[in-house]
Amino acid sequence: MTWFKLDDSFYDHPKVFDAPDCAVALWTRAACWSARNLTEGFVPSGMAARLCDDPETAARELVRRGLWERTGGGYRFHDWNDFQPSKEEATAAKANQSSGGTLGNHRRWHVDKGEIRPGCAFCQQEQVSGNRSGSDRVGDGGTESHPNPPSRPVPSLKTKSKPSPQPAAEDPLFDEFWTAYPRRVDKGHARKAWAAKVKSGADPNAIIKGAIAYRDNPGRPRDPKFVPHPATWLNGERWTDETTPQRPPRPRADDEWLYQ
Repeated sequence: MTWFKLDDSFYDHPKVFDAPDCAVALWTRAACWSARNLTEGFVPSGMAARLCDDPETAARELVRRGLWERTGGGYRFHDWNDFQPSKEEATAAKANQSSGGTLGNHRRWHVDKGEIRPGCAFCQQEQVSGNRSGSDRVGDGGTESHPNPPSRPVPSLKTKSKPSPQPAAEDPLFDEFWTAYPRRVDKGHARKAWAAKVKSGADPNAIIKGAIAYRDNPGRPRDPKFVPHPATWLNGERWTDETTPQRPPRPRADDEWLYQ
């Protein structure tokens, strides 16, 4: 059994809390599928259609919100290897579980019954060494040896082993974007998203111009909680969105005849 690790605050994350149900369902099912099949966060395009009733909408939302990234032949989970076991780690864990189960069966069915089976590697090893010690036998209390239980998720292990990140160099253009954007929260993730987009070839001045246009757009939400976090806005490349044209001001009562 391979475990997929999911933070218990996932449902309330800024990228998730207002996402369509189909996107959340696809993300969760695809994550379980990837963990089971050891694809390390890669999801083929055809698999998305098998896991969701509205795969086009769901996949588009996951990419726009920075939870998925488009790649050749499908999609890839964002930062999968930072939080999930690698293929090698998962394979090693399965091998340990299988070895533990085989040893348990050997002790129960061979050692306890005083038999040596030709097809059992443990029996052959003991026969060669001439040693079937008491440590291989089940104690007098009758406790049986069972396969090792599957390891439980330990999300903190990888985090503890990673070196402390070095502070990123200040970018004056990012500060200009930060000042222009209408909701200034989660600055660390925003700076990381900014650096990734600029590194991939996005024009910083175009991003800043888009942030100003979004801030001044009369069609955007005025309640801050409905304004995307800056990192989400950057990951979705929202500066390329078409903006709602500004409506003309409503005439005063004494000027209404001009519009008749």
